[in-house]
Amino acid sequence: MSLPAALLLVVIGIVLVRAGWGGRRGLAWVGWAIIAIATTILMMRDGAWGAAIAATAMMIAALVVLAREGLRTAPTRSVPPRAPASVTLPQRALGVGRRLLVFVLVVPIGAGAAYLFAMGAEGAAARLGWQPADRTALAFFVAPIAWTILASIQMIQPGPARMILPPVVCALAGLLLWWPL
Repeated sequence: MSLPAALLLVVIGIVLVRAGWGGRRGLAWVGWAIIAIATTILMMRDGAWGAAIAATAMMIAALVVLAREGLRTAPTRSVPPRAPASVTLPQRALGVGRRLLVFVLVVPIGAGAAYLFAMGAEGAAARLGWQPADRTALAFFVAPIAWTILASIQMIQPGPARMILPPVVCALAGLLLWWPL
């Protein structure tokens, strides 16, 4: 696949992710899948340079989409009523415990699952014959992206109980990538 075609796929993926904001989650998932496929193609084609080009194209496309949405949104003339800050302390002890649980699920557990996934990607790349430097670059590239996606998925869940499954799936996917079948 040519470089322009792969970059076009990245842009199409970002547009589909944006279309998924309106409640059509299937479009967002398709968009993320297209982005992942195009990025993988670019990384296989050009190594770390391909990853950098894909990330740059993603950022530019996302900025264009956000700028377009900002221009489409009409400015309001009236001052909206001021809502209390969401960072106020909860009134009950249960609220503190729930927030602490959410933090633990998203930060250490989510990060651990994302890094397991990154190490799995590195192990799969090793089996494919990638050079050590490219494998390391892949792991450094995949880890923060996987964690960002995982944290985003966790934070849209209706409660802490539903926030457990996404890191479990991510970690299992990493373990499956790590071990040869």
